[in-house]
Amino acid sequence: MMFSLHRTFRQALVLGLVCMLAACGDDKPKAEDSAQSAKAQAASAEQAQILKFNQYVDTANGLGDSFSEVLERYTKYNVKAVEAKGPIKNFTIQNDIYVDRTKAGLEKALAMQPAMPALDGPAKPFAEALGKLSPLSHDLQNYSESKGYLADDGAKARELNAAYVAALTEVVKQEDAFFSGLSEQDLQNTKTAFESAKKDSAAYYRIGLVYWGKAAQAQAGTFMAGEGLGEHVQGFKDAVNLVNDMGQGYDKKVREQNQKGCPSLMMQVNAYVGVGRTVVKRTEDGFYVKEAKDRSPYMQHMSSERDDIRTLRQNFNNVVNALNIQTC
Repeated sequence: MMFSLHRTFRQALVLGLVCMLAACGDDKPKAEDSAQSAKAQAASAEQAQILKFNQYVDTANGLGDSFSEVLERYTKYNVKAVEAKGPIKNFTIQNDIYVDRTKAGLEKALAMQPAMPALDGPAKPFAEALGKLSPLSHDLQNYSESKGYLADDGAKARELNAAYVAALTEVVKQEDAFFSGLSEQDLQNTKTAFESAKKDSAAYYRIGLVYWGKAAQAQAGTFMAGEGLGEHVQGFKDAVNLVNDMGQGYDKKVREQNQKGCPSLMMQVNAYVGVGRTVVKRTEDGFYVKEAKDRSPYMQHMSSERDDIRTLRQNFNNVVNALNIQTC
């Protein structure tokens, strides 16, 4: 299995056929032939679903920055200059290379069978929105790279600005819906793998680490609202405690075969659990709320809340990376 270190979407395991069909003699019971055929068809359908899901994951993981980040930076660095009356001295467009690439990846997945309504539904309008953004993005990218704004004092940037912002805003809206659907499907796939694993085995604790880590991250989705985890604090706390349990269980199973255990993985697990418990404590104590009230308007870009959520996300990525390396 593969994990993205940026968004931590997991590719589904590409499973082999449940049962390989052997050459059948005339004396083999027809009922057994039928059962073998049914198993093969079921396995083939499962593989098709896995391949399609992985195509969506590849597309998501292939993005550079999110389009919401692109819109935020464009608004911050370009809009003021465009709206001003004076000549534009600098103008940049980001993620242009990913517009058509992402659209093509989504369309490839949409064309694959079987239907996956939870992902196909948001993927289609996302691809359509990217198609509308594409010509505007390419036009402004060429304009930016050739420094056309120095030749026309920013006239073209002003001409296309409103249309570009509107198209990019729609892309951001559809991107959010797509990633929400992908996250839900990804978590469900991981849950299915976890619940299917043999209890109290190394595989059970290993996939449990991923599942409960993703469950915790899902609970932290509303973080940075000025109050930390808010109403999600208990769900997050429970999930983090289960990450700890899964890590301890996996380390114990490894030590049954090798007394050295898996210290490199446990270091990352403990770091994630540690920052998670810090976030819980700061939420319950009202630390984030007080900091937000006391912070001056000039320091809005700096907060423990922002730093903690970034550290939390990075530490989970580190756990996933340690699992990918498979050193123990």
